[in-house]
Amino acid sequence: MKHGLGWLLLAAGPLWAGWVEVKSGPFVVYSDAGDGVARAALNDLEQFRWVLAQSMHKPEFKSRWPITVVVSKPAKNQVTPPLAFGRDSYIGAWPAGSAPPREWYKALAMVFFDSNFNGRMPGNTEAALADLFSTIEIDGTKVTLGAPLPPSERTQDWARLHMLATSPETSGKFRVLLSNLSQGAEEDPSYRNAFEKSRAEIDKQAVAYLEAGEFGVIALSGKPINPERQFHPDPANPERTSLLHADLLLAQGARPPAPRNAYQAVLNQKPSAAAQEGYGLALLAEGDKEDARKALAAATAGEGAGPRAFVELARMEPQQAKAQTLLESALQRNPAWGEPWFLFAQKEPGPNRRGLALKKAAELEPRNLAYWQAYAESQMEVKNFDEAAKAWIAADRVAPAEQKARIAEARLAAEQRQLDKEAEEKRRKAQAERDEVEKLRQQNLESIRQAEAKTRGSIPEGAVLEKWWDGPAGARMSGTLEKVDCLGKQARLSVRDSAAKLVQFVISDPAKVALIGASGQVTLACGVQRPPRKVEVEYLPKPAGRGEVILVQFK
Repeated sequence: MKHGLGWLLLAAGPLWAGWVEVKSGPFVVYSDAGDGVARAALNDLEQFRWVLAQSMHKPEFKSRWPITVVVSKPAKNQVTPPLAFGRDSYIGAWPAGSAPPREWYKALAMVFFDSNFNGRMPGNTEAALADLFSTIEIDGTKVTLGAPLPPSERTQDWARLHMLATSPETSGKFRVLLSNLSQGAEEDPSYRNAFEKSRAEIDKQAVAYLEAGEFGVIALSGKPINPERQFHPDPANPERTSLLHADLLLAQGARPPAPRNAYQAVLNQKPSAAAQEGYGLALLAEGDKEDARKALAAATAGEGAGPRAFVELARMEPQQAKAQTLLESALQRNPAWGEPWFLFAQKEPGPNRRGLALKKAAELEPRNLAYWQAYAESQMEVKNFDEAAKAWIAADRVAPAEQKARIAEARLAAEQRQLDKEAEEKRRKAQAERDEVEKLRQQNLESIRQAEAKTRGSIPEGAVLEKWWDGPAGARMSGTLEKVDCLGKQARLSVRDSAAKLVQFVISDPAKVALIGASGQVTLACGVQRPPRKVEVEYLPKPAGRGEVILVQFK
């Protein structure tokens, strides 16, 4: 619905006089057609909620948001807007004296599925179930299910559920099937558990059932409600009723500038935080972020703005502390909404706190695919792979059939990014180690050059150099260095000589050992040498058999 809802009044004040409101559960009904009409509308809504929940073996269905219903006196060229999410609630309307339209009940069923199921039923089951209940007939506490859809809209999925729900042989077990499917059970075992037949066998029956075109109905047990005693209409708040028209326009996505003009008309008569909020949201829908930000800031500065005003303002707030304060205010107004937590995660630089916020968002709205995917990727980032796997499974469970392949691809891409990141980290560390080795090599070379230069400078020109040694004579051995055992401040070298005999040497003080040789080979690394390195070791023989190393020359 992209056009105006002309049958609703635009103005506040006296024009809204005579309106009443009546509440029950998640519903609030506004009507200008009298107390009886308001009570009857609320009874229809509660009966629908009750019967739908009972069909799935649930005590009741809740809604994450209030559900606002406008039931007004019939008017010429009347339009009946279906249920949609608006400023601060789901909101829809229908004319007094009539039952809710089929599309209205279908949308209401989907609202309850989203608010009460952790996963999605297989295939098109949910859409077919919403279609089945969209033609429900309610008369007080008498409820009839099974009025057929128009011929062009009868699908095999709908026919299968219609057959199972209305046939005397299967109706008693129908809610066993729905209970299992709504809890995430596999489809074929669920059908066998309920009817002792496979899904394929049931489908064959459904094809014949659809072709026969004979669709019965079934009477269901309604909720024992006495509207006169249980529902108590009160005079509606004029400030709230003055916003109904604008709220309906916003929820239905009416063509700009209709929603903005409707909220402006309310503001012209009596400014309020709720009207400012609606005005800001309408501007935001038009893409005017700067004026929207000003309007939302004005709304949140007063009393009466809903959680959306705080969330949308936080979305535009660059400072994390201010954004967090706004999101906390949104959660105070609707603790069951996951979006504030999701937005908080986007503004949180720390990976652990970001993951906690994403998990909270997903737990509050377990059918939100984006939340589970973001949480899964956040857990891969901190290498919590078990938790990431659980989140990917949850994402697949709630993904519609047409998006399951995309989720599988997203999971593979995220895993590949993690592998690439780890490989890059390994390359970085290896390069850092090579750089450190090269730095030490250069330092050793520089020390040797300085020592050589000092020695050359101390020898008089023409002097004769003679060999001398003031300690015991050193021995030499050539071979292959196979292993270096690092023993605290000491080391042990294992060298295999030309006769394949393994000889061990000790280094008591590494600072007194000279290492010389080709570029890049003047360091001793602990452990097995890969590959073994050819060396010549000069050492002081020891009575115990292990020589004390003086020099190691790499060849």
